[in-house]
This record gives sequence, C-alpha cells and structure tokens, in this order.
Amino acid sequence: MQLTDEDLIEMMTQIWDTMIGEELYATEIAADHAFGMYSTVDIDSPDGASLAVVIECGAALASRLAEVLFSMSTDEVAAEDAADAVGELANIFGGNVKGVLAMSATLSLPKVVVGSVEPGSYTGAVLNRVGFDAGGNRLVASLRERQLAVAE
Repeated sequence: MQLTDEDLIEMMTQIWDTMIGEELYATEIAADHAFGMYSTVDIDSPDGASLAVVIECGAALASRLAEVLFSMSTDEVAAEDAADAVGELANIFGGNVKGVLAMSATLSLPKVVVGSVEPGSYTGAVLNRVGFDAGGNRLVASLRERQLAVAE
C-alpha cells in the first residue's frame, strides 16, 4: 500500500489534535524555509522494505510541543525537552504510518538533530512530503524510502 499526501495530512492533524488540542493546517512548503530541528524514525520490515519518517520544525514549535506534552511553563522548557517532544511526535507519527501500512515491522527509537540539516541529506527517495501551519509555526512531515547498506 502506498500512502498519499492526504493520508499523511489526516494522520498528522489527528495526532496534533489529540496531543496538543490546537489547530494544525496543511499548507505549502516554502522552498527556502530552514528548520532548526529534525527527527527521524525508521520502519524496517522483515522483507527488506525500509522507510524513514522525518519531522522538521523550528525551535519555537518544538518548545510549544514540549510545554503541552510535558505540562511545562515556557520558562521551564530546555533544549533537551524540545528535542524530546519532537522525537515523541516522530515516534507517534511513525507508529501510525507503520499501523496503516500493516507492516510486520520494527520501529526504531527516534533520532533528533538540532541545527542545520539539508533535507536532501537524507538518503532514499521522497515518497511524501507535506507541510503544516501550527499557530504561525511551520512543521513538515515526510515519508522516505531508506537506503540500506548491502554487504558485499
């Protein structure tokens, strides 16, 4: 089964509504928009299929996510909390993708990168990439084929 952009939009808006309880709108992705935080979760199936779920957002949205998820005030949120919150979002989103694909697969722990990462630095073809607006902050969710090293 191949997921569509609309499938990812529906998944993310439902997750966001459940986790955050605030509006999240699908929107265009600005080509020059830079994000400060990236989280990936890998989905590997026994048949060799391998996908990566990638969440991209800025520090302000990551902090807001941490505030709500961890019941913290704005002043209490540290960079580690924001990174954990983005990782948790990637983990939940990855679990939803895995469930919809009905894959007998494993889901990795989330990996979070803070700083400048070019989206093209992820290996594998982009299957879907959708943008969202959360209170004026941007969020991008993508699903990619993941290239695995083959032993020679």
